[in-house]
Amino acid sequence: MIGDGWQDYPAFRWMPDSRSIIYLAVPSDRGPRPVREQESNDAIIESTDTSVSKVTYSENQLNNVQDEKLFDYYVTSQPIMVDVETGRTEPFGRAAVYFNLNPSPSGAYVLSVRLLKPYPHRMAFYEFPQIVEILDRRGATMRTLVHFAAEQIASGVNVRPGPRGMSWRPDRPATWYMAGFCFNRSLSRSPNGARSSVRSATHRIVSIN
Repeated sequence: MIGDGWQDYPAFRWMPDSRSIIYLAVPSDRGPRPVREQESNDAIIESTDTSVSKVTYSENQLNNVQDEKLFDYYVTSQPIMVDVETGRTEPFGRAAVYFNLNPSPSGAYVLSVRLLKPYPHRMAFYEFPQIVEILDRRGATMRTLVHFAAEQIASGVNVRPGPRGMSWRPDRPATWYMAGFCFNRSLSRSPNGARSSVRSATHRIVSIN
C-alpha cells in the first residue's frame, strides 16, 4: 500500500473477528530492482499549448518509464491474511498497487482501492487512475463500484465530480455508501444576475447482504 498510514490507510488491519489480520507483503516473485539507465546530460525541453490544464504539482512525480518501473517495484504488494492464533497465512487476492483495503464490519467483504496503469507523469500518485472494488473473503472481485481516470481525479476543482467517499456503514454487517457530487449552474445567481456553479450532493446506500 502506498505509504504506511497515508490518509489513515495503514499497511495492516485487524479483521472484525479479532483473530485475523490482513497485511501487505512484498511479493515473493518481485525479482531484482530495475536498473536505472544512464541519464543524459542534455537539456530537457518541454512545450505547452494555449490550453489550460489545472493539475496538482508534486515534487515526487514520475518523469519517465524508468520512474514507472521503480514505482511498481517498490509499491506493488501482495495482501496476506494471517490467523494470529495458528500463524497460518494465505494470499488474499492479487499483487497490485493498493491505495486502501477496508474490511466490512462483518468481515465477509473488503473494500479495495487499486491504482492502475498507465501512470500519468506530472501528477501525484493519488491522482493516478483508480478502481474501487468489493472483494470477498478469498480476495475475488464481487463487484466493481467505480473506475476513476486520471483526468477525473485531477480535475482542478475542490470536489471531484462523480462518486466519492465510499466506505462501510459501521452499524450494518455489509452495507457500503458513497456520495456523488455534480455541478448545477441553474441553482444560484449572484446579485448582478450572473449565474454561478453550485455543488449539490446525492448519497447512495447499498447493502450486499
